[in-house]
Amino acid sequence: METADIAPAHSASNRSAGQDRFLSVTGITKGYGEGDERQVCLENCTFSIARGELCTVIGPSGCGKTALINLIAGYGLPDSGSITLEGTPVKEPGVLLWNNF
Repeated sequence: METADIAPAHSASNRSAGQDRFLSVTGITKGYGEGDERQVCLENCTFSIARGELCTVIGPSGCGKTALINLIAGYGLPDSGSITLEGTPVKEPGVLLWNNF
Protein backbone atom coordinates (compact mmCIF):
# COMPACT_ATOMS: atom_id res chain seq x y z
CA MET A 1 0.00 0.00 0.00
CA GLU A 2 1.29 3.45 -0.83
CA THR A 3 1.48 6.15 1.82
CA ALA A 4 0.27 9.73 2.11
CA ASP A 5 2.55 12.67 2.76
CA ILE A 6 1.58 15.07 5.53
CA ALA A 7 3.51 18.29 5.46
CA PRO A 8 3.08 21.86 6.67
CA ALA A 9 2.50 24.13 3.70
CA HIS A 10 2.73 27.46 5.50
CA SER A 11 3.35 28.55 9.04
CA ALA A 12 1.80 31.76 10.33
CA SER A 13 4.67 32.21 12.77
CA ASN A 14 7.98 30.67 13.70
CA ARG A 15 7.52 28.38 16.67
CA SER A 16 9.64 26.18 18.83
CA ALA A 17 9.08 22.45 18.52
CA GLY A 18 6.07 21.40 20.59
CA GLN A 19 4.84 24.94 21.22
CA ASP A 20 1.25 26.05 20.47
CA ARG A 21 -0.05 22.67 19.32
CA PHE A 22 -3.58 23.00 18.01
CA LEU A 23 -3.87 19.44 16.75
CA SER A 24 -1.66 16.53 17.80
CA VAL A 25 -1.78 13.09 16.20
CA THR A 26 0.46 10.62 18.00
CA GLY A 27 1.23 7.10 16.83
CA ILE A 28 -2.18 6.35 15.36
CA THR A 29 -2.83 3.11 13.56
CA LYS A 30 -6.09 2.23 11.82
CA GLY A 31 -7.07 -0.87 9.93
CA TYR A 32 -10.20 -2.50 8.59
CA GLY A 33 -11.22 -6.14 8.37
CA GLU A 34 -10.24 -9.24 10.32
CA GLY A 35 -7.48 -11.84 10.12
CA ASP A 36 -5.95 -12.39 6.67
CA GLU A 37 -8.38 -9.87 5.18
CA ARG A 38 -7.18 -7.03 7.45
CA GLN A 39 -5.92 -3.93 5.65
CA VAL A 40 -3.97 -1.31 7.62
CA CYS A 41 -4.43 2.15 6.13
CA LEU A 42 -2.60 4.19 8.79
CA GLU A 43 0.39 2.94 10.74
CA ASN A 44 2.24 4.88 13.46
CA CYS A 45 1.10 8.25 12.05
CA THR A 46 2.48 11.15 14.11
CA PHE A 47 2.37 14.92 13.48
CA SER A 48 1.20 18.16 15.05
CA ILE A 49 -0.25 21.34 13.62
CA ALA A 50 0.07 24.72 15.31
CA ARG A 51 -2.72 27.26 15.48
CA GLY A 52 -2.68 29.20 12.20
CA GLU A 53 -0.57 26.63 10.37
CA LEU A 54 -1.79 25.29 7.04
CA CYS A 55 -1.22 21.60 6.37
CA THR A 56 -1.95 19.39 3.38
CA VAL A 57 -2.50 15.65 3.14
CA ILE A 58 -1.75 14.23 -0.30
CA GLY A 59 -1.40 10.71 -1.58
CA PRO A 60 -2.80 8.14 -3.96
CA SER A 61 -6.27 6.65 -3.73
CA GLY A 62 -6.62 4.21 -0.85
CA CYS A 63 -3.63 5.37 1.21
CA GLY A 64 -5.65 6.54 4.25
CA LYS A 65 -6.30 10.26 3.68
CA THR A 66 -10.04 10.05 4.32
CA ALA A 67 -9.54 7.64 7.23
CA LEU A 68 -7.19 10.18 8.82
CA ILE A 69 -9.63 13.08 8.38
CA ASN A 70 -12.50 10.97 9.76
CA LEU A 71 -10.43 10.07 12.85
CA ILE A 72 -9.46 13.72 13.42
CA ALA A 73 -13.16 14.67 13.15
CA GLY A 74 -14.07 11.99 15.71
CA TYR A 75 -16.04 9.75 13.34
CA GLY A 76 -14.09 6.73 14.51
CA LEU A 77 -11.34 5.76 16.91
CA PRO A 78 -7.82 4.71 15.97
CA ASP A 79 -6.80 1.14 16.76
CA SER A 80 -3.87 2.63 18.69
CA GLY A 81 -2.42 6.07 19.38
CA SER A 82 -4.15 9.33 20.23
CA ILE A 83 -5.54 12.50 18.70
CA THR A 84 -5.92 15.71 20.69
CA LEU A 85 -7.44 19.04 19.72
CA GLU A 86 -6.20 21.88 21.92
CA GLY A 87 -5.16 19.28 24.50
CA THR A 88 -8.55 17.53 24.61
CA PRO A 89 -8.70 13.92 23.37
CA VAL A 90 -10.85 13.46 20.26
CA LYS A 91 -13.20 10.54 20.97
CA GLU A 92 -16.42 11.55 19.20
CA PRO A 93 -17.66 14.10 16.67
CA GLY A 94 -17.80 17.65 17.93
CA VAL A 95 -18.01 21.14 16.58
CA LEU A 96 -14.81 21.91 14.69
CA LEU A 97 -14.52 25.49 13.57
CA TRP A 98 -11.86 24.98 10.88
CA ASN A 99 -12.05 28.59 9.74
CA ASN A 100 -11.62 29.88 13.29
CA PHE A 101 -8.13 28.66 14.15
